[in-house]
Amino acid sequence: IGDPRYQQYSSDILESGDHLLSLINDILDLSKIEAGQVELNEAKVDITELGHDCLRSIEIQVEEAGLFVDLGGTAGLPLLWADERMLRQMLLNLLSNAVKFTKRGGRITVSGKHRADGTMALSVADTGVGIAAADLPKALATFGQVENVLDRYHEGTGLGLPLVGSMAELHGGGMQISETLKAENLI
Repeated sequence: IGDPRYQQYSSDILESGDHLLSLINDILDLSKIEAGQVELNEAKVDITELGHDCLRSIEIQVEEAGLFVDLGGTAGLPLLWADERMLRQMLLNLLSNAVKFTKRGGRITVSGKHRADGTMALSVADTGVGIAAADLPKALATFGQVENVLDRYHEGTGLGLPLVGSMAELHGGGMQISETLKAENLI
């Protein structure tokens, strides 16, 4: 390449392109869901395996943020009947939010619980700044973003939580955010 700056420029362009593609895909997914044009491609999904795959995808961000992620709460769960691509996107969105809003040295825990009625509750809990009850409507609104107590700028579009909620509803579930556990998300 010659000049080392060119390699950095190429890396920056690739990262920007990936971010733009992700944004476009989120908007398209949300639009399809709102238009009722989404069909689930359901199959048996191993939550533990999916959790490890998602963690590998954000491994660099987790390391740079100095966080600890525990997936042990998914061990032993039965296979889940779901659209794996959507479930992956939901988990990645929740994990990415947890990474963005958790201070260095913090902890993110992914766990699951098989309920007596045959459903499954999945949880992504973190030791981050949390979401105040008054800010929940804005956080759950499409393109809504909440200023946090750290007053840091966080890259994002405000589509992550609305998309997770919509995809969870497509699967017959929902999403809850508990301020007592600093943004525990159930799907």
